Amino acid sequence: MARNCKESYCLVLTRGSTGRPLHVSFSRTTLFGGIVSFLSFMAAFAYLASQFLLTPPDASTLKKKYEQRLARVEAERVDLQEDIKRFRETREGMEAAMQALGQQIGTMQARVTRLDSLGEQVVKVAGLDDGEFDFAPDPAVGGPEETLEGQGGPVKLGGQDLTELAREVERLSERIANRQGQMELLRGMIDRRNVRQQMRPDGWPTDGGWLSSHFGRRIDPFSGNPSYHDGVDIANKEGAEVKAIAPGVVTWAGDRYGYGKLVEIDHGNGYRTRYGHNQEVAVELGESVEKGQQVASVGNTGRSTGPHIHLEVLREGKAIDPRKFLDR
Repeated sequence: MARNCKESYCLVLTRGSTGRPLHVSFSRTTLFGGIVSFLSFMAAFAYLASQFLLTPPDASTLKKKYEQRLARVEAERVDLQEDIKRFRETREGMEAAMQALGQQIGTMQARVTRLDSLGEQVVKVAGLDDGEFDFAPDPAVGGPEETLEGQGGPVKLGGQDLTELAREVERLSERIANRQGQMELLRGMIDRRNVRQQMRPDGWPTDGGWLSSHFGRRIDPFSGNPSYHDGVDIANKEGAEVKAIAPGVVTWAGDRYGYGKLVEIDHGNGYRTRYGHNQEVAVELGESVEKGQQVASVGNTGRSTGPHIHLEVLREGKAIDPRKFLDR
């Protein structure tokens, strides 16, 4: 052993098995002092750590931080409630709009159905072609289908499919447009038919009077021989009004051989009427006249045996029997 290790503590340090040993010796007093110093250092360190690291912050600071965090949470809660309120209002508004839209679609469907029924009745009454004006089925349409679906499928609200409602509105719009087109065409045809009907001779050409000679073959009152009468004769008192039996334009107003004072009116659509043997003519050549308007007065001019009206109706230049046009 080392020389100083008998009365003190020795610490021998060697390097490997062959290295020279290093002797460190210290007394009991030194060892005890070192231990006491180390323990004092550790106690001081623990105290300082407890003061700076383990001691909680001031209560007012904690309260301030807590209040700040609570304020943020409250603000987020208020924002969330506002978002929920807006969402509910939006949803309620959309549901009300959807309900109103559904009711409107139902009303439109009912009106289209009534329009179809009316169209069928008009076609039937007017005697038009059922194939040309077909109000029963939906109109023939075509084209690629495009959906109005949102992400994840069709958009629904309150059990109603927005996509289907949109398609129904589109179908109704197309159906209404089709019906409007048909009704416009139908109205035009009926208007033209009404115009033709109004232009067609119809009525009695004077107040009073009676049919004194018919259309067709008869015995000539002057020669006594068989002859052909192109019109009918309506006897009446001299000076009685002679009235147009349809609207038109005067194409003759004056004397004409055999007719005496004659008024001829072109009614369009191939029809013309002649009023002969008048006492006076009340219209001029080229004048437009209405149905029931006075055009002359009953007389006995021309080849006549007494006061009467010689009425002729011509269609496409050919005389036809006026009796089917006389409304009496």
